[in-house]
Amino acid sequence: IHIAGGEAMMYYNEMLAIINAKPDRIGKKGEQLQPLTSQNYTEWAKRLKSAFDKEYGPFPGTDEEAAKAVFDEIPTQAAFIEVGKEYAKLYKRNMLDDLKDEVGFLDYSDWMKIITSKPQN
Repeated sequence: IHIAGGEAMMYYNEMLAIINAKPDRIGKKGEQLQPLTSQNYTEWAKRLKSAFDKEYGPFPGTDEEAAKAVFDEIPTQAAFIEVGKEYAKLYKRNMLDDLKDEVGFLDYSDWMKIITSKPQN
């Protein structure tokens, strides 16, 4: 498979964002996460925006798998709120409004169940 230079750089940057957004774990698998930082929130916000802005050729679309991966990685409802604040700072847009636009009103509640099923803090 041949990927043009600009497209390769886009994939490279996306992979870096994924790596940077994941908090480090302390000790063995399943143990406590390192405290989240503003960098985590920023990278998650950037990855969500990238997923929302996915294009399929000339057609706009949503990379739902990428967005769901971010939702799955965010460990708490409080962290999700911080991601929303960072999203607003970066893009001057409301993350939940963009989510509704991308997935539709009917699917919105399914997406929010991912977050509301997580611990508050």
